[in-house]
Amino acid sequence: MAPAVLDEIGAAADEGEAHCTQILAESWLGDPPELTRDERRLVNNLRIALSDGRRPPQGHRGEAQSIVLAEKHDGMLATDDNAAYQFATRRPGLGPSRVIDTVEILRSAVEQDIITAQDAVDIADDMATADRWLRPVHAGKIRVDYFEPDF
Repeated sequence: MAPAVLDEIGAAADEGEAHCTQILAESWLGDPPELTRDERRLVNNLRIALSDGRRPPQGHRGEAQSIVLAEKHDGMLATDDNAAYQFATRRPGLGPSRVIDTVEILRSAVEQDIITAQDAVDIADDMATADRWLRPVHAGKIRVDYFEPDF
């Protein structure tokens, strides 16, 4: 997990967000990796790109760090930030096959029988209640059939 993302989760936990406290308690998270000087420079350049060229960049630290780390470790990027999602799908080091959002994660969990389609809807609704939003492409589509596998 990117250091800035872990910081965001920690700040939310400090503000009383119970689900963030639960996330921080998960042992699989481990310690965030140290970014090299070159990686920090790349993060800054990605932040500028994600901020429509504004200098200094506005936000996007977690998204930029996550992109750099996903590329470095041949991993996946999971984000509901629409700009970061679109940007990352165009990166040669990631591309559309290695960028996912919450709906794609929930669909995968339904396909693997980890949760039901109704559970996926409930999770999406809980996110909205907590002022966390899915990418706009999913707006108005969050129903049970949206999460059911297409066999």
